[in-house]
Amino acid sequence: MLNAEKKRLKNLSSSGYVEYLFVPAPEAELRSATMHYLQENIANGNIPAEDAKDFQWTIKLLGNNSFDNVHTAVQEDKHVTLWLRACESQFGQKIGSIEQINHNLRAALGTTGYSQLLYEKYVTYMQISATFLIFPIFLLLFTRDSRCNMTEMLYAQPISSTEYILCRYLGALIPVLLFCYGFSILLNIISMARFIQAGWDIEYTFFFKSKAVQQGMTYG
Repeated sequence: MLNAEKKRLKNLSSSGYVEYLFVPAPEAELRSATMHYLQENIANGNIPAEDAKDFQWTIKLLGNNSFDNVHTAVQEDKHVTLWLRACESQFGQKIGSIEQINHNLRAALGTTGYSQLLYEKYVTYMQISATFLIFPIFLLLFTRDSRCNMTEMLYAQPISSTEYILCRYLGALIPVLLFCYGFSILLNIISMARFIQAGWDIEYTFFFKSKAVQQGMTYG
């Protein structure tokens, strides 16, 4: 079970909104990591020997006081303050558990529901994809007509150039739209299955729904 959770966290860290993966580190962990980091840099010379005394005093303060109180106490020493800020940035957060990440997602979504965010992302990417797909398909249909000697047949039919081009355009557009909608349903089903595995209460909806209904949807 632990290995499965680690694997899911690793997969999440390489995709999506990474900020939702992190939770504040416990105060004790932040102070312990900061003390170790400062001592390590004093030992290897990254912190000059002439400043080591100030940093040793800071390390001693961290042993008995909160990180914020120590940061306030040494704020007049700009050198030490910069190191503490770097430590806070590096050790102040950690990747949370699946439950903590789910909590972050629920807090971010509020009453909006995941589907609306999925719609926005999906529509954006599909618009870009369709723009690049329609033109090649459009040209492919013309090329096929030429290869199959459809020109003579078209001249024999009561069809104008505008009607012919419009038919060919719709012949490229409609399949692309059907593919995009079908793929969106598949994506929604996959998302639903993953939310169920994560322990969320979900409601499956198709993409065509009123905005009021979308905003009223909640997960978990």
